Amino acid sequence: MAAVDIATAHTIDFVRQWAPPGASILEIGGGRGDLAAALSRDGYAVTMIDAAPEAVAAAQAKGIAAHQAVWPQFPSLSVDAVLFTRSLHHIEGLSAALEAARARLNAGGVILVEDFDFPSANEATIRWFVAQARRTAASNTLTAHSFAAVILAARDPFATWTHDHDHEHHSIGAIDEALGAVARIVSREDAAYLYRHLISAGADESPVKAAFGEELSAIERGLIVGVGRRIVAKAHP
Repeated sequence: MAAVDIATAHTIDFVRQWAPPGASILEIGGGRGDLAAALSRDGYAVTMIDAAPEAVAAAQAKGIAAHQAVWPQFPSLSVDAVLFTRSLHHIEGLSAALEAARARLNAGGVILVEDFDFPSANEATIRWFVAQARRTAASNTLTAHSFAAVILAARDPFATWTHDHDHEHHSIGAIDEALGAVARIVSREDAAYLYRHLISAGADESPVKAAFGEELSAIERGLIVGVGRRIVAKAHP
């Protein structure tokens, strides 16, 4: 299993909770199609969009019905689930984006949001990640300018943590409020997320797998904050 497959499997577990086998899914911001390909192998009918042409080409090479588009500028399509995979905080016009997602749902369909809330991290959480990045760097050459490499080089990791994530368009609070205005929120949960930064830094499978397991355990025991966020909404009856 490649390191990226650990993150893919984590997201698939989330999708499986809310979308039955064979459901049609529109993934918005699907990147190079790793998740869409895995969902397709799992029996889902996946359509994916992304704004980057090179990402769409890579997804199409995996056999995905991938299209270059900027949401919500995409032809009408009715699906059982609209999935925003860590993309919604970037999309201009949050309300319009979610209204369009709601309009694409079949009866009983769901909007699935997987995103993050970095400002929620406390000092213990930041220290935990710095320790994970340091341990990973001992056996891997971290990609230059990756968040893991940057925070290891920082004199003040706490200031760097905030600065590196203060450019996002929408906070998780704004996302939650906008989603609740167009659909009925049925689930909110915190999730592991920091291990994904080790993947982005080019870490091998072994340290990523270890960090993922430790992050899940530390969140469960209340030692750190789970900065990942997962929100599920259904159409208003």
